[in-house]
Amino acid sequence: MNTYKSINILAITLGLALYGCSSSSTTTPSSGGTTTPTPASYEITLTNLTGAQAIAPVAVVLHTSGYNMGMLGTSASLALEKLAEGGDNVMLLSEANAHASVLTSVGGAGAIMPAASETLMANVTDSAGLQLSVAGMLVNTNDGFAALQGLDISTLAVGESTSAFLAVFDAGTEANTETAATMPGTGGTGFDAVRDDTGFISIHRGVVTVDDGLATSGLMDKHRFDNPALKVVIRRVS
Repeated sequence: MNTYKSINILAITLGLALYGCSSSSTTTPSSGGTTTPTPASYEITLTNLTGAQAIAPVAVVLHTSGYNMGMLGTSASLALEKLAEGGDNVMLLSEANAHASVLTSVGGAGAIMPAASETLMANVTDSAGLQLSVAGMLVNTNDGFAALQGLDISTLAVGESTSAFLAVFDAGTEANTETAATMPGTGGTGFDAVRDDTGFISIHRGVVTVDDGLATSGLMDKHRFDNPALKVVIRRVS
């Protein structure tokens, strides 16, 4: 029988606690010997909780404590900037795969539309100290992305599940002008190498939209969003 563990934490608290932080959970070898790696397979289901924000193809990374996608208050990497501004996860996944602490990564097959879900499969050679990180752009923003960093899934037994919610962050790389020309969801260019915002990752403050008086905005009231933007359910299959 499957059992289910639910993490019931407010989205904003979850984001602050997990984004840019790593669990200290480790497996200690028994005295006089070494531990045997335990291969594992996981089913990862992501559900878009927004009303009208498509989530660009996500980047999912399974790793140990030495890896992070980014940290609150620090400058976003170029790879994270490309994901947050243009929805392009290729560089972030490539850099993750080259990192010594990453066991595997997987990219979404396409955008996750509002109220829709996508299920991905991931296999690792060892579940000891295993953590999950996820990121995906909200396409009707300048550089907003939903993210979760370092969720500890190392204790999941076969058949068990756990869940978490992804808050929305601002990469701080592109000013939140909301003009149609600067957002991929409205036909804009997406990624721009020029950085003209705060320069650091922060909690996203939401969008204004034309319906609330920003005449130059390419967004409408329906594009507003609350935290959390995504729900992730992880089930250990084997």
